[in-house]
Amino acid sequence: MVHPSSKRAKRPPVTLDALTLLQQGLNLSDPFDASAWTVASLAFWSCCRLDY
Repeated sequence: MVHPSSKRAKRPPVTLDALTLLQQGLNLSDPFDASAWTVASLAFWSCCRLDY
């Protein structure tokens, strides 16, 4: 029931390799980068735990 113009093309999945690249690009001693890493990893692993 969603209007066709509001749909987006599928995006590639987030992988462990993508998370590794993200972590390598962050300075985890910086509070902002550390919180960004926390949110990204929490979201990734939480989605992995979902039952379909």
